[in-house]
Amino acid sequence: LDPGAFDANAKPAAGFQFVVAMLGAIVFTSLTITTVSNIFSNLAESYRNGESSLRLRNHIVIIGTNQIFYNSLKSILAQNGTKVILTSLPAKEVRSKISAHLGSDKANKFTIVTGDRRLLSNLERVSYNNAKMVYILGEDNEKDHDAANISCLNNLCDAKKKNTVKCMLEIDSPEVLLLFSQTKLKT
Repeated sequence: LDPGAFDANAKPAAGFQFVVAMLGAIVFTSLTITTVSNIFSNLAESYRNGESSLRLRNHIVIIGTNQIFYNSLKSILAQNGTKVILTSLPAKEVRSKISAHLGSDKANKFTIVTGDRRLLSNLERVSYNNAKMVYILGEDNEKDHDAANISCLNNLCDAKKKNTVKCMLEIDSPEVLLLFSQTKLKT
C-alpha cells in the first residue's frame, strides 16, 4: 500500500480507503493464484489425456496398442529410453490396460499421446524423427489395419529429415505381406 495515497487529515475516509485497498489486494492475489493454478491444471490434464506434443531424443515410439503390444510390455519396458505411445484410443483406457498388465507404478513409465497414426502432424507430436526405434503395430479389430500401418510408414519415410530411424512394422494379412516384401519403399 502506498502511504502517500491516504490523506492524513481525513481520518474516517482513511480507514475506508485502507479497507478498500486491502480488499483489492486480496482479490487481485486470489485471481492471480487461481489463474496460474488453472493454467498448470489444464496443462497436466492435457498431458494425461494424451493431447500434448513432446520434444524427445533417443526414445522409443510405439504406434498402436494392439494385443502384441500388451504381450510385449515387459520386454518394451526393459529397453532403455523413454517410451511414447501414439494411439487412437483414449489415454486413460490405455493406461488402465497397461496398469492391469504391469501395475500402476510401471504404467507411469509410458507417455501416451492420442491421435491418428496416418496423420503426419500426430507423428511429429511424438518426435518420431529423433526416436531410436519406432514400432508400428496398429490397433486391434481395425478394418484397414495393414493399409493404415503402411500409410504410417510411408509418412515416416516421406517426412524423414536427417536422421535414420529404425522401424518395425506389423502386417496382419499374408497377401499384403507378400506384396509389401516385393515393393521398394522410398527412403
